[in-house]
Amino acid sequence: MAETFPVKPKLRPTSGKSTPTAESKYWKSFKIPKDIETTPSKSLNYPITSLSFSPVAPHDFAATHSASFTVFSGKTLEPKFTVKDFSDAAASASFRCDGKLLRLGINCTVHVFDAKSRNHLRRLKGHSAAARVVCYPRADKFHLFSGGDDSVVKYWDVAAEKCVLNLLGHKDYVRCGDASPVSDDMFVSGSYDHKVRVWDVRVSSAVSVAELNHEKPVESVIFCHRGV
Repeated sequence: MAETFPVKPKLRPTSGKSTPTAESKYWKSFKIPKDIETTPSKSLNYPITSLSFSPVAPHDFAATHSASFTVFSGKTLEPKFTVKDFSDAAASASFRCDGKLLRLGINCTVHVFDAKSRNHLRRLKGHSAAARVVCYPRADKFHLFSGGDDSVVKYWDVAAEKCVLNLLGHKDYVRCGDASPVSDDMFVSGSYDHKVRVWDVRVSSAVSVAELNHEKPVESVIFCHRGV
């Protein structure tokens, strides 16, 4: 006859209390402010795709979200107005150097708005794919540059709604850019082709004056305050 063995109860781990450390006490000391914890957002129900502060007081700021953008008061942090119902997602909002104009990319077009009256002033058409990057030079009120999923960087005369230069060289989506803090003629762009390119619109050949290989897709790029 086969030998039988009693069934043993399953062993369950005992809950042990961890000893608090100085680091754990530090992180537990942070609390969520009640106004953030209990008050839902009044206007933004979608992921934020870009943020930009006006360079002039009271430093209002703009946020793009889904097919809309909202301008917030720099004093109260409350929404001032929202422009919505665009045909596609809005991206890359930023203010002109005097804070009077706001531009952003929507689908293949760069749109320019009056930052106070919200009037739609200009539509810069020329990209064959979504315009993901739009940027004003630091002090130039009459031009801007844009980059898109068509791999092209464009330099625009805003008043004339005309592309002055097509800057070619990227081989994949252009997803980021920045204007030089020391020259209104220079800016930088980054692409999924792993390259960062520096442009100077004074160069007649319309090719980049410098090329840096990041070896990975470039999502963000910014000049240092000295223009390096």
